[in-house]
Amino acid sequence: MKILNRNILNHRFLKPSIFKLILKDFLNLKNPIHPNRFHIKKAINWLIFAQEKTKDGGVSLGFSLETGWNFSYP
Repeated sequence: MKILNRNILNHRFLKPSIFKLILKDFLNLKNPIHPNRFHIKKAINWLIFAQEKTKDGGVSLGFSLETGWNFSYP
């Protein structure tokens, strides 16, 4: 009997960065508190990254751990 399917090894949840995030949340580990400037810079970088992930110049509607980047929003 086959317990693991080969496709499960390629699942996004098994990527180290995502697994680390899920584990950190599960263990209820808190993030450090940063100043507003830090969060504004991260938000701007997120928007730039989301736009780079589309092919039509729009910005991705969002990101899902299961399906990846969504379609772009004009």
